Amino acid sequence: MGVDVLFAGIATHFVPSEKLTDLKRDLLTLDEVDKSVLTILNKYQPKLNYKFSLAPHMSQIENCFSAPTVEEIIERLKKDNSEWAQKNIDTLLKMSPSSLKITKKAIDEGKEKSLVDCLKIEFRLVCTALTKDGDFYEGVRALLIDKDQKPLWKPTSLPDVTNEYLNKRFAMLPVEKELQLCTRKLNGN
Repeated sequence: MGVDVLFAGIATHFVPSEKLTDLKRDLLTLDEVDKSVLTILNKYQPKLNYKFSLAPHMSQIENCFSAPTVEEIIERLKKDNSEWAQKNIDTLLKMSPSSLKITKKAIDEGKEKSLVDCLKIEFRLVCTALTKDGDFYEGVRALLIDKDQKPLWKPTSLPDVTNEYLNKRFAMLPVEKELQLCTRKLNGN
């Protein structure tokens, strides 16, 4: 559910879909930005009488997904030996090994970076993922084109995704291809 992102600490507010048009209108007609944004967001956030859907699994999530590597996450899930853990193992093992490791590295490194730096890294990752030899195309082929549900990932396994491979994905693009942002606006100036 959408409200789960609030309970997970990813979002600061939850506004029901049917209220988004009104929220947008009110935000676009603001005179003062400082405290008014928070006031408007609070106005549209309903009183929530909802139980966080992941609450029953939070200790498992924290234990398993706090591991330093994708391989260790899978090992911890195996040790957990629950139905929930097995479903997660099955899901992870269907995914692109390189995408799993790229995602883990992006999350880990993003914790220490600014929003601007994270956006630039995400842009680089998208650019490298969308190359013809990337797993994105293979995933689309297996799911939507041939519909064989048998992607041929490259590299084929987690151990084959080396640090060198990952570092190439995170490397800066040529200056003219790097994401250009107006950092003054992103930093609130």
